[in-house]
Amino acid sequence: MRMFKYQPSLQNKVRYGYYICLVMIIVISALNFFNLKRIERKIDFTFITTELFDAALEMRRFEKNYFLYNDKDSYDENLRFTEIAENIIQKNKNAIKKLAIETNVIVLESDIKEYKLLMRQFVKSSSVHSHADLHKLELKIRETGKNIVNTAQFISTKERDYIQSLITASNRILLASVVLLMVSGWLIGKYLSRMVVNP
Repeated sequence: MRMFKYQPSLQNKVRYGYYICLVMIIVISALNFFNLKRIERKIDFTFITTELFDAALEMRRFEKNYFLYNDKDSYDENLRFTEIAENIIQKNKNAIKKLAIETNVIVLESDIKEYKLLMRQFVKSSSVHSHADLHKLELKIRETGKNIVNTAQFISTKERDYIQSLITASNRILLASVVLLMVSGWLIGKYLSRMVVNP
C-alpha cells in the first residue's frame, strides 16, 4: 500500500513562516500593551497617594500654627485638610487595600478620625481644662498626626518605588521581546532560504 505524506509547497511554507512571525509580534505587543496599561493605572493612583501625603503635611502645618498662635483660622484650615485626607481614604479604600505594600486602611482611617476628634476636643476645652491636661492632649494630637504623616509618606514612597520597578521590568521585557523577534526572524528566514536554495 502506498503511503501518502502531506508535504506543503514552498509557497505554503513561506506563508506559515510569515504567520508564525505575525503571531509572535501580536502576542508580544499585547503583553507589552497590558503591562504599560498597568503602569499607567499605577501612575494615576500615585497622584492620589501624593495628594494624601500633601494633605497630611498641610494638616500638621496648620496644627502647629494653631498651637503656637491659638489662631482660629489655622484650626479651620487644619480641619479642612484633615477632611480632605479623610475623603481621599474613603473614596480610595479598596484601591489602597490593593497596594503593592500591605497597608492597614482601617488603622489609617481610624487615626485620622481620632486626630480630628482630638483637635475639636482641644479647641473646645482650651478655656476649661488645666494647662497640664491641655499639654497631654496636645502631645496625643502631635503623636497621632505624626503617625498619619508617616503612614501617608510610606505609602507614597513605596508606590513610587513599585512603579519604578515596573518600568524597569517593562524595559527588560521590551528588550527581550526585540531580541526574541530578531532571533526568531533570523532562524525562520534561514530555514526558508535553505528550502529555497536546496531545490
